Amino acid sequence: MPEPLLVRAPEAARMLGISKSTLWARVAQGRCPGPIRWDGVTVWRVRDLEEFVERLADQMADQADHPPGKRSKNMALTG
Repeated sequence: MPEPLLVRAPEAARMLGISKSTLWARVAQGRCPGPIRWDGVTVWRVRDLEEFVERLADQMADQADHPPGKRSKNMALTG
C-alpha cells in the first residue's frame, strides 16, 4: 500500500513529534508549513513536511558547526 500524500493535523503533528496545538501555534507563527484545504478538509502535504524537516536539520547542523560567539580558526579578526 502506498504512503499517503496528504495527512490531517493529528498525523502531521505526529510526523513532527509535536502536539496538535503546537502544530497549529507554529503554523500561525510561520514556523511550520501550513495546511491546504481539499474538498473542505484541512490537510498537509507530506512532501512539505518532509522538506521542512530536511531544512530544519540543515539549519541545526549549520548552528552546530558555527556556535554563536565562537570564531573559526580561519576567520580573520577585525576591529
